Order: sequence, then C-alpha cells, then structure tokens
Amino acid sequence: MSGDTYHFGDNVNMHGGRDNIGIVKNQAAGESGSSVETLLAAVRLLREHVSEQDREVLDDAVGTIGTDPGSSNGAVHRALASIAGIASMVGAVGVPVIEAVQGVRAALGS
Repeated sequence: MSGDTYHFGDNVNMHGGRDNIGIVKNQAAGESGSSVETLLAAVRLLREHVSEQDREVLDDAVGTIGTDPGSSNGAVHRALASIAGIASMVGAVGVPVIEAVQGVRAALGS
C-alpha cells in the first residue's frame, strides 16, 4: 500500500478569483433524496406484510416524509420512528426498511 493516497472529506481547489470565501455544498440534498427513494421502495414492499391498520400508519408516515424530506422538523422524525417501529415488528422482512430509515436519518444529520 505504499504510495496509495486516501482522501476523506471535502476537497476544494481555487483557481484565480478574489476575496473567495465560503463553499457551496449541495451533496446533502442528493443524499437525502436517494435515501428517501430507497426508504419509499422498501416501505412499498413492507406494506404487503402488515395489517391494514399498519398500512394506514405507513401511508401517513410516507405522506409526511414526502412533503419535505429535507426538513429536520419533529413530524419527519416521528414519521421515521413510526415506520421503523412497524418494520421492527415484522422480523426479517422489516430489516431493509429499518436500514433505509437509518440511511435517511444519517442523510438528514440526525
């Protein structure tokens, strides 16, 4: 491994300009968006394995997340907790959903 280079974190190169300050970071929105898409796909599969009552809870939670997935408000966190709770009760079928919930929470920085 001698000579290998590893880089973690941001890499900023500035060429020219004057009084350059700050950095625009747009990656969080993309990470959040793809995490939410993964979660929504997993929830669609989970719906087939839960009761009608649980489907209603999942649908309400998905609706809350779908309105503004990038928001760090309490409603989104409660929706994620509801989804994870239902997923944890169905055993192995719910594991991908729990992992997707964790991915969304990580992308949202919570």
